[in-house]
Amino acid sequence: MLGAPLITFVFGEAFRSAWPALVAIALAHSMNAFFGSSATILNMSGQERVVTIAHAVGLTAGVALTWVLIRPLGIVGGGVALVVSEFVKGVILWRAAARRMDIDISATSVFQFWAGPRRATPLERRGGIG
Repeated sequence: MLGAPLITFVFGEAFRSAWPALVAIALAHSMNAFFGSSATILNMSGQERVVTIAHAVGLTAGVALTWVLIRPLGIVGGGVALVVSEFVKGVILWRAAARRMDIDISATSVFQFWAGPRRATPLERRGGIG
């Protein structure tokens, strides 16, 4: 509602058409924040290979979708491709962190506070972390 007039006011009428792309970029970065800093945690724990694979899959998805969606949708197609590629990368990294390190660093982990008592993790049941 406020975005297009604000873009026009700050940058001029020539940038008004960039509004849908900026919304898509903001959505992609919000999605990246939703999944947390999985890449950093995986890199620090020696899981660089998983991080590289996730980025490669996300890049491939982004390039393929951009190639397919730019013609019919224009700049919005590029934005959609960015959102989907960030989602794919985020899911891969989030699942890898959950499976390999037994932690949930997504935004949903905040709500675990209300879920009741925490169950022991597989690592804790094996006597690893107490």
